[in-house]
Amino acid sequence: MSFETDKQILGDLIDVNFEPGETIKMVCQPQVKSFYLNEIRGALIILLILEGVFVIGMIIAYLAKHHFDWRDVLPMLGFLALFFSYGIINSTKKAGKTTYVITDISIIIYKDLRNPRTIVINRVDIQTKELTRTFIDKYLGTGTIRIFTGEMRDNDGTPEKVYDNISSVTEPEKVFALI
Repeated sequence: MSFETDKQILGDLIDVNFEPGETIKMVCQPQVKSFYLNEIRGALIILLILEGVFVIGMIIAYLAKHHFDWRDVLPMLGFLALFFSYGIINSTKKAGKTTYVITDISIIIYKDLRNPRTIVINRVDIQTKELTRTFIDKYLGTGTIRIFTGEMRDNDGTPEKVYDNISSVTEPEKVFALI
């Protein structure tokens, strides 16, 4: 099987038409274990913040001599745990169905879970790129590359940068150099 055939098959799988002279430099997927552990880390950080708010609320209630009933709080904590668990499982499923294709002309992010979505980023449109690595990424040899192409979104009247992420890839320095 020739490289052109492979390029054609890959193009059909991710619903992209490659240019005739376009060269595929790398095809990769996120490392699911790293992605999963980073999602858990993020959820734990949010839960830690919520716990801090909860403790401050308890201190204020104690100082105000207000009675605090635990039976009202425990179901809410259980709901939060279920909510975060669902989010982590759903995000990890999406990561397992994601493919990154880096060519000499573009970067393609293909996500295939329920409704397939393809993001094509032209290399000439890339304004900034940054490599981020959590302690989990450093331990597992992975990293996330954030790409900014100049796209802005309005967030309550404040402009906000929109980043495309290439998440939890192995050998992130190599991928960063290819972009």
